[in-house]
Amino acid sequence: MHFRSFIDSFSDVYSSEWGDVQYIGRGDKFHNYKGYSRTINMNWTCYAQSKPELIPMYKKLNFLASSLAPDYSSGGFMRGNLARLTVGGYLYNQLGIIKSLTYTVPQESTWEIGINTDGDSDNTVKELPHMIKVTGFTFTPIE
Repeated sequence: MHFRSFIDSFSDVYSSEWGDVQYIGRGDKFHNYKGYSRTINMNWTCYAQSKPELIPMYKKLNFLASSLAPDYSSGGFMRGNLARLTVGGYLYNQLGIIKSLTYTVPQESTWEIGINTDGDSDNTVKELPHMIKVTGFTFTPIE
């Protein structure tokens, strides 16, 4: 799914883990490599710039949030969902897992009131904010 959005922040964190071993009679420590991890953190703002964009934007946001909930195999076993992330030319179709995200409605956001130009109720939209901030998006790539 594609989002028309404004990226507020982006970070790509690489880290390694090392273990220390110290032998009797040695003043220095030996280091052994234990592993590697990478985490991508993003915050972005989705803004419906027209009335027809509002419902599709919320459908996409709901689908994204639902991807953090478990899936169940035919045998009844819980399993997580894998995702692919593309951010411009920096990341392309990167396989990984979404660990967290938060939706926040900013105080300055305008709201759709669901009234058409004649002053009657407009059933094509809902009463929803035009702006949603997605924060705390954490993605762990599977290298």
